[in-house]
Amino acid sequence: MQKHLIANLCEFGIISINCTSGSFEQECPTALHYGFPTRSETVPAGHRAQKKHRKKAQGIADRVKNCCCFSGYIIGGQIHMEVVHRNPLLTFSKSDFPGRRDTEPWMAHIAKADWTEGHYQVLHRHEDFSEIFILLEGSGKYTIGGRLYELNEGDIVLCNQGVLHDEFPAKGNVYKTLAVGISGLYIPELRPGLLIDPSRTPVLRRSEQTQEVQEICMMMEKYAVSGEGRNLRFVHKLLLAVIELLRSIVRSVEISSKEVDPLCVAVEQYLNEHFGENVTLEETAKQFFVSSWHLSRVFKKETSYNFKQYLLRLRLGEAQMRLSSTEDSIAEISRDCGFHDPAYFTRLFTRHIGLSPRRYRKMRLQDRE
Repeated sequence: MQKHLIANLCEFGIISINCTSGSFEQECPTALHYGFPTRSETVPAGHRAQKKHRKKAQGIADRVKNCCCFSGYIIGGQIHMEVVHRNPLLTFSKSDFPGRRDTEPWMAHIAKADWTEGHYQVLHRHEDFSEIFILLEGSGKYTIGGRLYELNEGDIVLCNQGVLHDEFPAKGNVYKTLAVGISGLYIPELRPGLLIDPSRTPVLRRSEQTQEVQEICMMMEKYAVSGEGRNLRFVHKLLLAVIELLRSIVRSVEISSKEVDPLCVAVEQYLNEHFGENVTLEETAKQFFVSSWHLSRVFKKETSYNFKQYLLRLRLGEAQMRLSSTEDSIAEISRDCGFHDPAYFTRLFTRHIGLSPRRYRKMRLQDRE
């Protein structure tokens, strides 16, 4: 038996389906939706044929970035394929959308995901895009800008760029989400890049209007998968419609009456700037001329985290960003994020994220290869 790897672009699939026998429409409608062939193909076993088929596999996988792939082997000229499917993350640049005007925003990414088996993204921010987050199924908690919100099915969170946010799915329950990242935003009544006035509550509770937003975003995800110009032109028009619909909804959203304790705001800013240093509760309390007990109590009340939890999740979130977007060594990332022992960093990262730093990087960088 000659075994030949056709494409192996993602080893972290949640679902694995063998597609060697007949149509898999009943077995794997998701794979069919993403454009994978519905049966095995017979090709000559020569090098040129293998190279051509490998290129085809790469092209299909590139359309869905780091969410799908298939691998296979040749037995007597028969290519056997296996589809590996995981949570899609489709990324785009402004040049991907035909007909987009220079002054118009664009969809930076769209991701429909099932986190029922575990959620690995911790406290983080997006510096170059704002995000529409929709809870499709399930319930949980969501922190944004230092405030904690209970989320239920159908709720929408509008997260401005640069704002720290975190998710806590309810344990043991289904948890499915849809996220749309938007770059180049300019809404007349807001500062560039903002999706919602920071003084307003960022959570939109389920209503007929938010259901319309969800339906349009689901349609965007469906057509974005193909990557074809005519479909992306349609996706762009849908994005503009979603933004206008959200502007209409947000006008009726209450201005938040809760004021965050100034001490908590100052401490959060301090930690965001100094998390890579040897920060402790005691030393931070001295910086602000308060007792450790008082700082701990205020911080927990305002953010729902205790001091150590917040600092740890902040460091891990920064490490995730560096692993995803840079080629820095794990030892360097560990040091810069406040973990001065790489082995200890690896243990903590694996415990909280569910993957080692090396495997997490490999998973997140698939779309850059």
